[in-house]
Amino acid sequence: MVISYHREYGPIGVVFALMSFFIAMGMVIILGAVTGMMWHDRGMSFRAAVTKLRSSS
Repeated sequence: MVISYHREYGPIGVVFALMSFFIAMGMVIILGAVTGMMWHDRGMSFRAAVTKLRSSS
C-alpha cells in the first residue's frame, strides 16, 4: 500500500497510507476495549457464553 501510494501521489501518499493504517489500528484497539468493558459489565465469561450458545441451539 505504501509503495503504490508513493508511486501515485509521491511522498504525501506515504503519509496518507501510514495515517490510514494508524487510524485503523486505533479503531481496532478502541473497539476491543469497549467490547471488553461491555463483556465485563454484563458479568459474562467465556464459559458462560459457550453455555448460553449451546442452550439456545
